[in-house]
Amino acid sequence: MIAALLTALIMLAFVSGCRRRQIPAPVVIVPTEQTAEPSGPSGADETPVPGETVHPETPGPSSFVPSTEPIGTQTPSPEPSAAPSAAPTASPTVSPSPTPKPTPTPSAAPAETEAGFEKNVKYSSRGVKVPATIRMPERHAGEKVPLVVLAHGHGGSRNQGGGFAYIAEALANNGIASIRMDFPGCGSSAESFRENNLTNMKQDVLAAVSFMQNNYGTDPARVGLIGYSMGGRISLELVADGSVRPYAMLLIAPAASTKDLKRLFGGEEAWERMKAEAQQHGYAVFGSGSYEQELGLEFFLAIERIENPSAQAAANFHGRSTVFYSLNDGAVLPAVSKGVAEALGSSTVVFESGGHGYGLSGPPTGALLSVVISKAVDLFKT
Repeated sequence: MIAALLTALIMLAFVSGCRRRQIPAPVVIVPTEQTAEPSGPSGADETPVPGETVHPETPGPSSFVPSTEPIGTQTPSPEPSAAPSAAPTASPTVSPSPTPKPTPTPSAAPAETEAGFEKNVKYSSRGVKVPATIRMPERHAGEKVPLVVLAHGHGGSRNQGGGFAYIAEALANNGIASIRMDFPGCGSSAESFRENNLTNMKQDVLAAVSFMQNNYGTDPARVGLIGYSMGGRISLELVADGSVRPYAMLLIAPAASTKDLKRLFGGEEAWERMKAEAQQHGYAVFGSGSYEQELGLEFFLAIERIENPSAQAAANFHGRSTVFYSLNDGAVLPAVSKGVAEALGSSTVVFESGGHGYGLSGPPTGALLSVVISKAVDLFKT
């Protein structure tokens, strides 16, 4: 009986000392809203870029620091002379000196606070000027704040239907700087869409990070990435090749699979036909009407260089990540996004419907975009 009891106790101690298996992050199903599907693979938008906004400066608190209070001193009077033995001896008296008042020392000057702002800028990359919008949070002078780069989808723009502007505002309200740019041929870019390819867009992201560090003193150790659709592919490739080691990354329907991208552009046969056209004429026409695009040869070649960057990105990535996808996304299939999340070990947010829009063209209080904004703030806050 005693032996059996000892055996049970030993087994209990062994089991208690074993490492528990890591529980996978739960999948969240979020109620959705009816939103219009953006046109094109990733939703082009013509949302005007907001002008610069300057918030009033808020002075920091001041504090009064008194000097150490001196200890009060007592000065005894001279010893009394001896009286005749017949007379009683008078008791000595002590007269306390007045206690000096403490002299206050001036408090240290409060740290200067720099107001937050949003501003349109142009920075250099590849020998051209890239139009972008920066959003800086309120901060103490000289304080290095985290930076998040927002990469839009194919044919979109820096605001991505307005959703990226709302995300940037929420990040700034939580002490995080951001920059969002127009990739070649998009938004306010002066370049031809023929220059729109992964090679150029990755360089533009890297140049944006350097621009923010050199001109606005953002923290080089805390760079985060947000990528939507093709912007998600850009983010993954930058992590895969070691160019960026983000402390956190948020991906919305990342177009990670080359096979799936070929499907989106008409299938393998149509892809090869357009690539041959680009080899012969310098570009191939994709789409029609207002969404007609001229795709340069490097557009095809750059996508074909890597079938899927997720595995290599996972090997280089050690931060926090969240992947959003919709169960009825027809542009980037749900299985692609799910595979990225599994490779990175990401938490996931799954929408039951909503297509490829993710509420990015809707109001910030919308059922979809409000979740994206909330998760972005939670992910990038340090």
